[in-house]
Amino acid sequence: MMKSEDMSAQQCLAALDKARDRIARLEEQVRRLEQQNGSPGEDKRFTMAMDLLDAMVCVTDITTREILFLNRSGRQRLSGGVEGVCWRLLFPDRDQPCDHCPGPELLDKEGGPAPIVSRTLHNPLTGERFQCRTRAIPWPDGRLVRLEIVTPVDGDGRVVEDQDAGAVQEKNVLLEQFETIINTIPYIICLKDGEGRWLLANNHNLELFGLAGVSYRGKTDAELARCSSLYRDNFLRCVESDNRVWEEGRTCREKRIVSSPDGDSHVYDLVKIPLFNEDGCRRALIVTGRDITEQTRVEEILRQGKEAWEKTFDAITDIITIQDMKMRIVRANRAAGELCGTHPKHLIGTTCYAFLLGRTSPCQGCPVEETRRDGQFHNRIMNYDSSDRFFDVSSSPVLNQQGEMIFIVHVARDITDQMKAEEDRRRLSAAIEQAAETVVITDADGTIQYANPAFERVTGYSCQEVIGQNPRILQSGKHDAAFYSELWNTITRGEVWHGHIINRAKNGSLFEEEVTISPVRNSSGRISNYVAVKRDVTREAELENQLRQAMKMEAIGTLAGGIAHDFNNILSAILGYAEVMKIEAGPHNPLCRDLDKIIQAARRAADLVRQILAFSRQGRNEMRPVRMQYILKEVLKLLRRSFPATILFEEDIDLDCGSILADPSQMHQVMMNLCTNARHAMGQEGGILRVGLHQDDFTDEAAERIHRELSGGTYLHLEVHDTGCGMEPELLDRIFDPFFTTKEKGQGTGLGLSVVHGIVANHNGVITVESQLGHGAEFHVYLPVLKEEATLSDAGGFRDVPGGSEHILFVDDEKDIGEITRRILRNLGYKVTTFSSSSETLTLFERNPDGFDLVITDMMMPEMTGLTLARKILAIRPGLPVILCSGFSEVVDREKARRYGIREYLMKPLLRDDLARTIRKVLD
Repeated sequence: MMKSEDMSAQQCLAALDKARDRIARLEEQVRRLEQQNGSPGEDKRFTMAMDLLDAMVCVTDITTREILFLNRSGRQRLSGGVEGVCWRLLFPDRDQPCDHCPGPELLDKEGGPAPIVSRTLHNPLTGERFQCRTRAIPWPDGRLVRLEIVTPVDGDGRVVEDQDAGAVQEKNVLLEQFETIINTIPYIICLKDGEGRWLLANNHNLELFGLAGVSYRGKTDAELARCSSLYRDNFLRCVESDNRVWEEGRTCREKRIVSSPDGDSHVYDLVKIPLFNEDGCRRALIVTGRDITEQTRVEEILRQGKEAWEKTFDAITDIITIQDMKMRIVRANRAAGELCGTHPKHLIGTTCYAFLLGRTSPCQGCPVEETRRDGQFHNRIMNYDSSDRFFDVSSSPVLNQQGEMIFIVHVARDITDQMKAEEDRRRLSAAIEQAAETVVITDADGTIQYANPAFERVTGYSCQEVIGQNPRILQSGKHDAAFYSELWNTITRGEVWHGHIINRAKNGSLFEEEVTISPVRNSSGRISNYVAVKRDVTREAELENQLRQAMKMEAIGTLAGGIAHDFNNILSAILGYAEVMKIEAGPHNPLCRDLDKIIQAARRAADLVRQILAFSRQGRNEMRPVRMQYILKEVLKLLRRSFPATILFEEDIDLDCGSILADPSQMHQVMMNLCTNARHAMGQEGGILRVGLHQDDFTDEAAERIHRELSGGTYLHLEVHDTGCGMEPELLDRIFDPFFTTKEKGQGTGLGLSVVHGIVANHNGVITVESQLGHGAEFHVYLPVLKEEATLSDAGGFRDVPGGSEHILFVDDEKDIGEITRRILRNLGYKVTTFSSSSETLTLFERNPDGFDLVITDMMMPEMTGLTLARKILAIRPGLPVILCSGFSEVVDREKARRYGIREYLMKPLLRDDLARTIRKVLD
């Protein structure tokens, strides 16, 4: 069976059949019309008119000489015989025309009628002589024929005239009868002399041009035009046509549209025959015209019908051929020619299997072959050229009136694109079925019609459960009515909606989706469906939140860096002036105790800045002996100010614990993260936060019971205990995984404990956790204690500090720092030159590069950084010791400074002891 979309070709074929039937009916009407009107050679009245002539009039076929018409005079002279060929009637003993009989010369070079050929003939049987005028004229069936007018002549070549009075009277009577006869003929009949004067015209001619009752004989066309308004509109064309006929000297045929007295327009088929004398002068012009209006109308209808059929046939994009019973093509449309890359007419006479497949016989299952055998309709899908092109092929029989099959209509539609589209649809369907994104299709009212398998994986609802349901079954309550109203307003306007939706799965859990909802329009342009493509972005939302937290940390770090730079400069001045005042006051001055407190506070402030930089990931990790008890005291002091009053602090810190090798800032971060985690666990209700620090000795067995990676030895044992909500046992194994968190969205990143775990592991320690749901949690951190206790210096006191006598160039844009540093260094015995401008410093150094033993420069300065200044100084005097100082810098650190030839890198604030030892280290 043919598919529904292929009926267009069948409908076109039906239209073609109707057009053929109409053309056949019109052709039948033409044949009947011709039978009614007759032709000049068959019309009895025309025959009677020719029979009145004394001359013999004979019309024969130019090639075969077969007689087509012979008038009465000719029949009398030829003993009544009108069958056969002319020369056999005149000369029965001849098998071919006489030599003098005109033949090809009757036609001109273009194949049209030539001028009259006149010859004198002699009949040896009767002894008669004849003057024969011969020329070619058009016959009603369209062919050119021989017109011969034969007149008897005497020995001198003159026409033999009958001088008998009775014969003359009879001749006049015959002429009157002739005029009577031609007046009854419904043709235009007119005879003009060589000057264009009218000699004879029948009544039909006169009435047609409004000349009835007008004495027309001897008048020209121009004179007659003044007698009739109808003829006035036609005479110019008549004169032009007559002149053209005389110039061509041959019979001419033309169609003329003539307005009749009743106001209608008629089409006449005019035949004009010019007659010349023997000397070539114009003798007469015979004009005949037949009304072919109805025939023309029918022919136009036939032409239009055929043209419409041809255009329809060629306009069909399907390949159509009409084949005979031998499967040879008799007609092909333009599409068939385009398929073969040729004009359709070049396919006529070939077979479809020859020009499509290059075969000598039909292929297996050919529909045309099957129709030829059984006369039935057949349809197949075929791959004609063994490539990737496919055709939907059908064949139908064409029957004649007797029910016999005479033709086969072969229709082939290229369905390659359709099959590819179907294949693409299958692939798309498979892709949607396998896609990780959820695809949901609803009708215009929002009722779910389709959901792919990913929908079940994400929501927990099976596809069967949601078919016929509304997507509101997934609503989580996280969006208000205005949110969904805006969504529906967008898609009902025919626009695409993009956004994020928090939905609820079948098990009650929430998930976030990135959703695109697109309207689908039908062929009339109305929205028939909505397609929602949704991607589960719950994990991405968590990562995005973590990124925001990281960006916050980066912003905090940037802020901390700016604060550290300025604050360290301030601390440098405080520390510097306090230390100078203490030295100048002497060891027994009561102010020394107060000054020691100032120095101690300033140092704690400097440590706090370093902790802030470490917290913001911008400090340097320095492993050194650290007393953890002091870090805990500082952290708890800070947390008491920031935690809510509902949280009570309990401390159990052993101040005699040994030191550990650690980065102080990272230890500070461990304590901050553990305490912050405890705060979140206790929530708004609050609770008790207990912090303990002890030193424990473990055997290998005892250490292994605590943690499999812990070995025997002395450890610093840090405990952080809260009275919060606690955790389920299955969560304890994941508590240190990155990004794992039990907090609600927006309450935490899940990075804190994983960072703590990483820091502890990097310090060769372990961390464990104990917790029960509803009974809080305990975190235990074990860090190895240093075997050899480092000597920790206190903040105050008078100690021997190394000095010297070298010349030091000191550069800092803060004048207070420059002034106090100059006083400190002078107290140590050094000669000091200070500058607050890096460009002035460089100018001075260029003048006296050998006048200094050491350069100490600040890093962050407005005109030129300390690093740039140091590089230019070293370019002038390579090997000169340089110390670079900075309160904070993202540009340079100790390693980078040394790569540029800088000996040492000091962080502000500059402590007197550290500065003195560093100077001697560099100079010595």
